[in-house]
Amino acid sequence: MSIDYKLSKVVIKCFRGIGDLELEFRNGFPSVLIGPNNAGKSTVLNAIALALNCGGSHQWTFSDADFFCDDKGKRSSEFVVQVRFHTDTENGYPAVKGVGKPTLIRGVQVKGNIRKDGRIATSRTLLNAQGKAVTFSTRTPLAEADRKQWAEHDVGYRVLNAKLDDIYEHTPEVWLFKPQNIDASLYVWKTGPIAKLSKLVAAKFISDEWVLDLAGGGKKKMPGTLNAAHNFFREAVEAFPFWKDDMKPKLGESSADTWDPMPRSI
Repeated sequence: MSIDYKLSKVVIKCFRGIGDLELEFRNGFPSVLIGPNNAGKSTVLNAIALALNCGGSHQWTFSDADFFCDDKGKRSSEFVVQVRFHTDTENGYPAVKGVGKPTLIRGVQVKGNIRKDGRIATSRTLLNAQGKAVTFSTRTPLAEADRKQWAEHDVGYRVLNAKLDDIYEHTPEVWLFKPQNIDASLYVWKTGPIAKLSKLVAAKFISDEWVLDLAGGGKKKMPGTLNAAHNFFREAVEAFPFWKDDMKPKLGESSADTWDPMPRSI
């Protein structure tokens, strides 16, 4: 059974301008955040991107402004962001496994702390059904006698926190569009959000099977019709007298006979 889960809830505590928020997403419906400036819409989106380590969050430099400050000027020393998952099938959740049975992952949590020395530390953990951090061991426990014998060899039982990288292939891809980078993205090749969107649309356009309804009532199956049309135009260009009898021979004479007027695939 395939892994197929959705984001069901985001919990934000003391992150930027949000003191305490729990926001549930309706299954099967798009979620729209509506509110005036400084209402916290962008903070919610940034929190989701941060929890899933997407949307450019890996480039963020944390500061005191990322920690909630109340109306009396008291700033929190910790923030917590949780993104919860939901699926209708038990095996639809991603899972991790060390020694023992697999553990289903029901969410991701990122926590930030201001240390006593003023430095900011962040950690990201995976959550189980109870909202607790998922831990596992990659080593089996040692017997009492072996623990004493191998005490200095660091080969005993060790508990580790499950990490987002453990479910990397099953983590949703998050595209975080911001007003300040939309214009710039038009000029960033490959990495800009508009460029990424265009690449996705182009790839789906020629890979997914779909049907085009024609104005006259007929139907065309895609992408087979697209490939057939491309092959037709390629053959037409190759047979075009001006190209075949005039331009191509002259280009061949100028050592450009390897130039192709049309790519072999779209």
